[in-house]
Amino acid sequence: MPDARTEGTTPVGEARERATVTVAGRIVRTEVSPLDGPARLVAAVDDGTGVVEIVFMGRRLIPGIRPGQRLAAHGRVVSEDGVLRIHNPRYDLEGSA
Repeated sequence: MPDARTEGTTPVGEARERATVTVAGRIVRTEVSPLDGPARLVAAVDDGTGVVEIVFMGRRLIPGIRPGQRLAAHGRVVSEDGVLRIHNPRYDLEGSA
């Protein structure tokens, strides 16, 4: 999968609902669901053209998913309340082997 600096990624600002894309950028924010609700980890990824939320259902912690980390994520874009999201994507952390 391409990393955050390679060609072949779709700029977030050009990503459209229902399209399957690979986006790449830096995690600018993470959010974890409360312990009394369903497990969910959200990472907001900014590539300079926009922000997409990467949503990992069933997880509260994934090593390496933290603000400042660059990643590439591949999956289908959905729009929920005007926010672009990719649920349970394939992903690659920059610098991991």
